[in-house]
Amino acid sequence: MIRFYLEPRTVITWEDFINSKSNFSIALDGYVKGPPRFSIQGPYANFNHHEGVARIATRSTCAQVYFYIRLGLLDTFQKKGEPNAGANGWKHLQHVEKRNESYPSLGVRQN
Repeated sequence: MIRFYLEPRTVITWEDFINSKSNFSIALDGYVKGPPRFSIQGPYANFNHHEGVARIATRSTCAQVYFYIRLGLLDTFQKKGEPNAGANGWKHLQHVEKRNESYPSLGVRQN
């Protein structure tokens, strides 16, 4: 199961993230200060294109996540005994994107 937790205007360090969040946590777009990072212990991931990166050469956060999914991110973040995250995870991500239309403050709009 994929769960999304939103903490608007909250920024924490990588160390605080891996010490305070549960295993299988992923931070997006500035929640964790600094460049994209990944740790297999956990596992934990930070996708960010705002800080500590060459903006001209860094993919958007969405593109970073897309390519990691293609490389097996959802399988890496699958807990034992849960259904196949690769197939089901993408459906959940698409479903959440559709639900975000009720959160205009997040800057997510449906066309």
